[in-house]
Amino acid sequence: MYSLKRNDSVSRVRFGFSVSKKAGKAVVRNRIKRVLKEICRINGQWFREGYDYIIIPRKGAIIKNFQDLSEDLFRLTRRIR
Repeated sequence: MYSLKRNDSVSRVRFGFSVSKKAGKAVVRNRIKRVLKEICRINGQWFREGYDYIIIPRKGAIIKNFQDLSEDLFRLTRRIR
């Protein structure tokens, strides 16, 4: 079991990614998750510290490239503030 100190858990941003099997086979689902993880890593300033984020892409995410997904996620983070 992994435990965090209280101070670390408050200031961290954590992400969870869940891609439905409807999105495609494992290779496709994993690609979407890798791209989203990289977008979140590069643009960490978009997210408030101390929160956990669950990102669930829809079927349309398969056909989008890195730039399109990045713009969509940016707009989404602006809406939740």
